[in-house]
Amino acid sequence: MGPKRQRWDIADAFESIGAATAIATTLEQALVEVEAQDLKAAVVDHVLGPEDSSPLCARLNERALPFVIYTGLGKVSGPCAAGAQVAKPERAEVLVSMVEALLIGDR
Repeated sequence: MGPKRQRWDIADAFESIGAATAIATTLEQALVEVEAQDLKAAVVDHVLGPEDSSPLCARLNERALPFVIYTGLGKVSGPCAAGAQVAKPERAEVLVSMVEALLIGDR
């Protein structure tokens, strides 16, 4: 499955449980999306175009928002280490369950 199809499958899985979603394919887009006031959690691919997601993870940490790092690169470090890590490839339902668990633990 290609990355584009996988992004849509993940979004579809979240929308099937009533979650609103936004997809960002670049770090710049993601940094805009993270400022949404109704954002409750995020699933972050560690590689966003030619950059990694460290600035995005730092902003999520500043906003105290739970997030999942979805990566095929192995263990992440820096600000992204604060996120729950899920190794690629994984089913979208696993990401949904992980985010739900983070949100329940955040109450």
